[in-house]
Amino acid sequence: MRLLSMLACASALGLAAPTFAATAAAPAPTVSPAEAARQLMDYAEQTYPTLFPGPATTKSFAPLVYRYYPATANYLGVALAGEQGYTNTGVYAMGGSFAPGVVDVGPLTRFITPQPVRQTLDLPNNALVADMARGVYYASVPASVVGKGNRIATIDATSGSITLSAPVGSEPGALAIASDGKSLYVALDGSGELLRLSLPAMQEIGRLRLPNSQAATGLAASPLEPGTVAVSVNGDGLLVRNMVAQAKRARVGQVIVFGADGTQLFGLNTEDSGFELFRAPVLADGLANPTTTFADTGYYWHTIDRVGSSVVAKNRLWSGTDLARQGTVGVTAECLARSSTRLICAQLGYTYPNPPSLVTVDVSSVSMLEQLTLPSEATDGRPVLGPGASMAVRTGIDHPAHRTALRILLLRDEMLR
Repeated sequence: MRLLSMLACASALGLAAPTFAATAAAPAPTVSPAEAARQLMDYAEQTYPTLFPGPATTKSFAPLVYRYYPATANYLGVALAGEQGYTNTGVYAMGGSFAPGVVDVGPLTRFITPQPVRQTLDLPNNALVADMARGVYYASVPASVVGKGNRIATIDATSGSITLSAPVGSEPGALAIASDGKSLYVALDGSGELLRLSLPAMQEIGRLRLPNSQAATGLAASPLEPGTVAVSVNGDGLLVRNMVAQAKRARVGQVIVFGADGTQLFGLNTEDSGFELFRAPVLADGLANPTTTFADTGYYWHTIDRVGSSVVAKNRLWSGTDLARQGTVGVTAECLARSSTRLICAQLGYTYPNPPSLVTVDVSSVSMLEQLTLPSEATDGRPVLGPGASMAVRTGIDHPAHRTALRILLLRDEMLR
């Protein structure tokens, strides 16, 4: 707090400081200020370890992010906004190696040119889900992929490295992770079954034949009951407890998610012009008949997610209690909840001739906070929020009605945290 109190009142001009080697300035890159700050502080730790012996934890004190190095008693910070007398993305230092007070070292671009952190994996996949605790994604690999088909791929969210399970069954599709993180549910579309695998070993725990051996269009794991999962089969919802199908079923649409307390299942109809949003109560023996509202989200796949006590479907917010409309994000995008207060919304295919982009949105005001431009290959992709500050986009989908993606674009930016 000593640094923070001084930063709040001290003038940083005209003080002596160690000289940093600088690189030539370059046009601003397509990264958020927070990501640029992370890259600058990582660079300082790698280049000047005697001053900044890392790694150190990044902390925040608006408008600054900073790191403290106990071994040298030095601080290094970056201003994320031009407020309170600080320069936007200006670099500030203080401590035993510097003159008394806070040193304005100069603009961040004096030292580095921040670069987007992106990686493309050529891995055809039918579905993708993030394991936040283990820092990986799981992808279902279609049968058509020679040498890799009918398996589950585990993808490291940081390095992009891929490991494959043994064959799990015919044409794995939709995926869901149990709330305790100990198992992965897999829809086997070729055989019309639901499979449960242990994590991380990928050993079979159970298998269930779905109604009429049909393919599942959606899976959702209960947030409270690790052994409970909901399955959408042609828009009809089936509740499965401990791999036993429950008797009562209800219409829920093709894309589904449980509410935060697990007592409601929400779904979105994307296959006919009814375009309903469903809310089906969860019973001891299945699902009750749902209440509905007109969501007007349109045909083909769209996101649905729980956000606090609300539900977000595409770019529209609804009350989880009575499906009352709570607001609409100001851009046509597919939105996912990063937390109970913040959405990450992906504009992937609706902004021509502008490039695809990501937008962060405050839930309470439904106002846009930050925006990040994405490469053109993300157009018409499907986003999946990943661990930490990561996201994956399933790309190379040849028609919006199809599910198989040819590639996975991995993204990392502090804006996504």
